[in-house]
Amino acid sequence: MRVRTEDGKTTEETIPPGQTREWFSTGPFTLTVGNAGGVALELNGRPLPPLGASGVVIPRLVLPTETQ
Repeated sequence: MRVRTEDGKTTEETIPPGQTREWFSTGPFTLTVGNAGGVALELNGRPLPPLGASGVVIPRLVLPTETQ
């Protein structure tokens, strides 16, 4: 997973099953997800809907979306 915060800071790592990560930003996050089915996301403590099937790559996901 690659995460870019609003201030331009980017982190990228393979997150092992069962592990949790947190990122903080005053603006939107831009994510690249390598396995949509292997990720569960929360935004501001609220679970987000599933991103997709196992193995699906999401090259650019901006959070929050306009509806969140």
